[in-house]
Amino acid sequence: FGSYSYMSGCQLLQFVLCFATATAINDYVGDNKTFWQSTSTFTRQHLSTSSQYGAISYANALKMELTVVWNGRSATNNDDEQYYNSFFEIIGPSDVDTSHDDHNKHASTYYPSLYLQPTRDAFHVCIFNQHYNLNHPTLIIGHSYAFVIEFNASTLALSIDDEQVIEIDCSALLSDEHTDDQASIYWFRSESSRPYVIAGDANISDIRIVSHVKDASDSLSSSDDEYTFGWVIYSLFALPALCLFAFCCYKSRQIRQQMEKTIIEQ
Repeated sequence: FGSYSYMSGCQLLQFVLCFATATAINDYVGDNKTFWQSTSTFTRQHLSTSSQYGAISYANALKMELTVVWNGRSATNNDDEQYYNSFFEIIGPSDVDTSHDDHNKHASTYYPSLYLQPTRDAFHVCIFNQHYNLNHPTLIIGHSYAFVIEFNASTLALSIDDEQVIEIDCSALLSDEHTDDQASIYWFRSESSRPYVIAGDANISDIRIVSHVKDASDSLSSSDDEYTFGWVIYSLFALPALCLFAFCCYKSRQIRQQMEKTIIEQ
């Protein structure tokens, strides 16, 4: 009986913690300023009433990492029309919609946004209000694509699966007027005011965003310290649950030992 009490206490809490972790969808931690990190996979099927999840401040340097598993092109009611599929958009008050041609009728964003091209199974990236149709890779359903998007005061770089896709001088694209503006983070955004953009279909995970002010002389790779800080923040959220689990195991063991001692004495 004592052994049963010990096991049930630990196993119950362990089950609750594992169940909460395994079933969490579209969860994140962040400070709405310099740091944002997912704590679960993001999917369009589990969106809240709004597709916005937190925010981050504009600065002259950013590093964003994420892994995208593409599930295929989103279905529409009209097979004759082509639509951008939105995966994520980071949009602030100074970002506007553009309509200068049929292939760029979607949100221009100072910070990165990612779409599926309307006529090709390939990614489309918008950053610094510039649009980039990526010719490589051609997307395969169920395949994962690891993104790293980063820029500082002089260079913008984007890689997919460790292969450099974009690397340009962005010094002329940066603008101080954006600094400290708050940018909202949207996943699988679809709005009636933008009929040419619909929610994409993908599982997106391992998302980390760090935004901060840097000197022009700083290299892109020098932002790793900020990621270490992000992991510290995440650990602080996980630590209380681990401590609670350890405490319950300890108390359950004490109860078992006391009950065994009582049985022996009797």
